[in-house]
Amino acid sequence: MGINYAAADLLHRFTVSEAAMLWCDVGKITEEHIPQFMIMKSAIVEAVKASKLKAAEVPYKIVERRMNGGLYDMQEPDYEKAILTRKALIKWAERNNQKPRFLFPEMRGEASAAGEGTMITQYNIHADHVVVTPTPKQPKATNAASKAASTSRESEMHALIERVYYALRNELDGEPSGKQVYRAIETRHVEFDNDDIIQEVNAAEILWVSSQGNEQKMKLSTLINIVSKIRTSQKIHA
Repeated sequence: MGINYAAADLLHRFTVSEAAMLWCDVGKITEEHIPQFMIMKSAIVEAVKASKLKAAEVPYKIVERRMNGGLYDMQEPDYEKAILTRKALIKWAERNNQKPRFLFPEMRGEASAAGEGTMITQYNIHADHVVVTPTPKQPKATNAASKAASTSRESEMHALIERVYYALRNELDGEPSGKQVYRAIETRHVEFDNDDIIQEVNAAEILWVSSQGNEQKMKLSTLINIVSKIRTSQKIHA
């Protein structure tokens, strides 16, 4: 069953299953499409978990976990029921050098590969992850324009850190630590990332991209130092 692109183009929010189905270039999942659909769905879920694909909403579910010899009900993110925006899906697709037809109208003139085994190769989907083709690094510029861009990149990340810092200060009714700010960026960056710069947050560093498209890294220790300076600045101006 083909896709009604006129209707699909009106959608700007998708469930994981909707995005996976449309990515497979079909309007309905039949038995022959199940393997491709499950691979794509798994890739999307794993990307959301790793913050490589930003979700607009991630609901929680109650799960039963065994701890200290007993069973307890606990809340955990239900990534399979995440809501994804068209904008976030396009950015994720572009980072992985993919152009699914429901996101890129210019690809619709090509013959559909839905239902064919070659589709997995076409979209570079393997097992439960996406194969990413690295973007060639560009030579570093040394002129005044590059210095201005560097300042802009720094201010984007600093602005995010300050935004999280002040939000946590209001929530905690006290000064948040650097680790608390880092944890909030890791778990709540969708809420604070107005510039849409965060790509991935792990235990040691934040991976982000500037508005100029330059990929950056910030270590936990660097963020802690920035938060310390913000705290000191507040005491000076208090």
